[in-house]
Amino acid sequence: MNILVIDDDEIILFIHRTLLENEGINIPVSYFSSAVEALHFLDEHSTNLGKTLLLLDINMPEMNGWQLLAEIESRSYAHLISTVMVTSSVDVQDKKKAQLRYNVANFISKPITDTDIEQLRKSENLSIFFK
Repeated sequence: MNILVIDDDEIILFIHRTLLENEGINIPVSYFSSAVEALHFLDEHSTNLGKTLLLLDINMPEMNGWQLLAEIESRSYAHLISTVMVTSSVDVQDKKKAQLRYNVANFISKPITDTDIEQLRKSENLSIFFK
């Protein structure tokens, strides 16, 4: 099992790293400042990936969150990926788009908070990542 935090904002990555460390997450967490880097990681580790949770920003340069999800859907490991969109977007269409994606389990505003982690812990599909 893995958690990948993907956001182009270094401050947000720092906040999320601190929060996840304070929450005592016991599985490997990797941090990426670009979706392209995260996709390379997933491709390189595809043979031993295991269940993976993406905490994924939408608006990023080079490849945005939606483009990353489209790339993942074409990969053999797509069934192993669950995604929580973590975004500053207030666009109602983004939330609707997230609800239509089979691998998007939740949509939350960034930065992630203790309350968000508690909600994810209670989620039937995501609780395994937050024990």
